Amino acid sequence: MATDLQLKDSWVWEEVACENRRQINKWGVQSHNIAEWHLIIAEEFGELSKEMLAEHFEGDSYNPSDRIALRSRLENEAIQLATLAMKIAEMAHSSKLDTIAKRYIEIPESEG
Repeated sequence: MATDLQLKDSWVWEEVACENRRQINKWGVQSHNIAEWHLIIAEEFGELSKEMLAEHFEGDSYNPSDRIALRSRLENEAIQLATLAMKIAEMAHSSKLDTIAKRYIEIPESEG
């Protein structure tokens, strides 16, 4: 049984920041429409699901070093998914603020 640690451990935030830099180094700053972001996060969710299923159904049969490797892969996939989810949340928040600002503040097209 795994208990929610309420994101109190700072290493998780550090890992997300590192993963964000890794993704930018690999792919550059990405710009996709919402459907493309959905496909990307769905693919990441699938990879995490695969590792979670392996842990659940096969983990007890692994020798200790293989089990550590499995947990490491699971952790890595979870960090990748969290990073992407946070990027999407940030973009959604930013675009929401842009939409609100454009309603109340006249922004010339060349600047907005």
